[in-house]
Amino acid sequence: SAEATLEMQQFIAAELETRRAHPADDMLSDLVHAHEGEPLSMEELQSVMGQLIAGGYEPVQSALGHGMWQLVRHPELQDRLRGDAAAIKKFCEEVIRIESPVQSLMRRATSDVELGGTLIPEGSLILARYGAANRDPEKFACPHAFDIDRPNVGAHLAYGSGTHFCVGATLARLEMNVAFTALGS
Repeated sequence: SAEATLEMQQFIAAELETRRAHPADDMLSDLVHAHEGEPLSMEELQSVMGQLIAGGYEPVQSALGHGMWQLVRHPELQDRLRGDAAAIKKFCEEVIRIESPVQSLMRRATSDVELGGTLIPEGSLILARYGAANRDPEKFACPHAFDIDRPNVGAHLAYGSGTHFCVGATLARLEMNVAFTALGS
């Protein structure tokens, strides 16, 4: 595993250096040349690429499996989704909400905060549970039901929010939409 990771990092570094010297119309070139002042270091570029690769594979694979499971459980959706891009988009968002591909991430409290009557001191490690937040009955009516017609179908936190919003969320959504469109044709 370590050898494969090192080989991948070396491959990515070579590709990034090629784009630094010879920009192309692609994401790697955009990353290498996206800066104000100091360009991103190779370590920063590698970190972004690692997250894009991991985030573009495992969570999407998981979400596709969960989506297939929902189609098995709700066969009436199969005909409804066939050829309806808007319904496929809502279906994908509800799949992501009901079974968040990433259930949680560690964070560090940047200040003292009280949550539910419990003080979380600055510097404490916390585990943000997206999966639990996406089933909050104060946010989602009938939160355990799979409903692509809910009015806030895309209001989940499966991809985080704010400065911690997943950089691969758009790609993941696109991959899901393409896959479920292809399955329905």
